[in-house]
Amino acid sequence: MSTPFGPLRPRRSPARVAATGRRPETTKPGRQPRSPPLAGPEAIGAQAARTDGDGRTGGHSTLDTRPKAARIAPTARHRVGRPRPREGGGSHRRRARGDGGRPKEDPILKRLASSLGLSIGALIVTLLLIELALRIVAPGENIPQREYDPKLGWRGRPHLHCILNEGDFAVAIAQNSRGFRDTERSVEKPPGVTRILCCGDSFTWGWGVEQGDIYTAVLERRYAEAGAAVEILNAGVGGYSTDQLLIYLLGEGLFYAPDHVVYQAAWNDVRDNPRTVVEAIYNKPAYDLGDDGDLVLRGSPVPPLGAAGILKYVVSRHSRLAYFLKHRVHLARFAREPDEDPDAGRDEVGYPFRLFCGLVAAMDAACRERGAGFTTLIDFAVSGPEMEHWNRACGHVDVRFVDNYLRAREAADTPAYIPHDGHWTADGHRWIADLLYEDVLAGRYPDP
Repeated sequence: MSTPFGPLRPRRSPARVAATGRRPETTKPGRQPRSPPLAGPEAIGAQAARTDGDGRTGGHSTLDTRPKAARIAPTARHRVGRPRPREGGGSHRRRARGDGGRPKEDPILKRLASSLGLSIGALIVTLLLIELALRIVAPGENIPQREYDPKLGWRGRPHLHCILNEGDFAVAIAQNSRGFRDTERSVEKPPGVTRILCCGDSFTWGWGVEQGDIYTAVLERRYAEAGAAVEILNAGVGGYSTDQLLIYLLGEGLFYAPDHVVYQAAWNDVRDNPRTVVEAIYNKPAYDLGDDGDLVLRGSPVPPLGAAGILKYVVSRHSRLAYFLKHRVHLARFAREPDEDPDAGRDEVGYPFRLFCGLVAAMDAACRERGAGFTTLIDFAVSGPEMEHWNRACGHVDVRFVDNYLRAREAADTPAYIPHDGHWTADGHRWIADLLYEDVLAGRYPDP
């Protein structure tokens, strides 16, 4: 029977509903009818075949024997509010890319990274081998010879006793309680004794020679052999400039009541006098030279080493290679001819040399005020204009240009300077002692 709204479905009889437990299914157009449901033991067996171990079904089941609460409650594997991930989606994308899900690596970058790693490893091994070789060739401790001083920047370490091994030489170091490479001296001058105070940098300190070969020790022995009561005090400190030695004389040196002061100057004094930082880490005081010739001190008190200085100190203290490189760089800078002064364009004589002359004149004035003589030993070349300025500023100062003197004394088999270094050899120190004994001090003090 049909109606205006479609065919009229037949109603099921109550007896049929009671026998089957469900309403009969109708087939929509274009769909196959479902298979008739199983009943009894066959239905239970089919349900068990389609379920896994925890009661979940792998497909459409016609009978679920679990309680209703268990059928509708969420399981631990399938939480409410968290959509179940789509199986096979990520693996499908990974299979589509064909690289297991990882981004494709650039072969050039991979080779560069590998080469860089090998190079760094080879460099580390090479440095370790060089460090081991230096410890074998030049054994010894990298003991620093200086310590921080707020007035001077640094001074010699008191009571230092060690072996300084630089590969080219190995010498014994013995510094007194004042940090000088000398015997103990009393501040008060003994009666009837003449005192000569020699101050300077690493030349006077005696770099590269034994303590008994320094010109101060040679000169004192020569006076002693002649029967004269003369003390030669060594106040040399490595790296000192003219300004630091002026401060030392005013604050300590002249209190030893010297009869004569000898100042040894090297060309790096001229370079370092205007600076408050030398060798890139060490702090020092400095003077400014005014237009009227007055000296104004700056950078005092001297700040201690910064982070870079501490790092360099620690590394060079424990590594022979770092100490060797630091020293070689310093010697290369020392042995190189001084760079052209950037201030030389303003006049014929640069500011550093004019400052050097002003500091020497101040040292001479301080010694004369205390009744002591003063002599400067200059071991570097001076140009014509610089010599003219020296005569105007320091014409009254007793000076000896020892570079020409030493070159005239040395021979091929007896050099006056250490090769590739620039410091005096033992023969050079002996000739400086001869110059002081026979020329500078002759006739002024006890002359046997």
